[in-house]
Amino acid sequence: MWGDKRTPGATVRDASDAPAGAHALINRTRPGPLTVAVWVIAVSLAAIAVMLGVRLFLPGGSQPVLVQFSDLSGRVQLEFCPSLPASFEAIVFTDDLHADSAIIPVKVSGAVCGEPQYDDGVWIYLHRASVTLASTSAP
Repeated sequence: MWGDKRTPGATVRDASDAPAGAHALINRTRPGPLTVAVWVIAVSLAAIAVMLGVRLFLPGGSQPVLVQFSDLSGRVQLEFCPSLPASFEAIVFTDDLHADSAIIPVKVSGAVCGEPQYDDGVWIYLHRASVTLASTSAP
């Protein structure tokens, strides 16, 4: 009864006695180390691509700063802000604050700018060498 395939209720002793359909289920092969390595590399590259995309397309954090002109020639784009004081508070992206570029973009409110039409504020671009920036947030 153990090895007889024709007897109802008979059990299969080993994989060679199993019918073809059951044998396919029993004889599953595990992925080889090369297949696992390819999947690990693919998932790692996908994760790096997502992190790079987030870094490139989403701006970093912003923080409030105090801006003071140390040189009046640094007051660029004054046609947008006719009454911009010599010292004011602004918002700057953290990445721009730590960068080495010659120009730094800062966002000032419409009241500071002297143009109330700028409800959400206006971005102005200042020469980094002619302004002093001081962070108002705690380190």
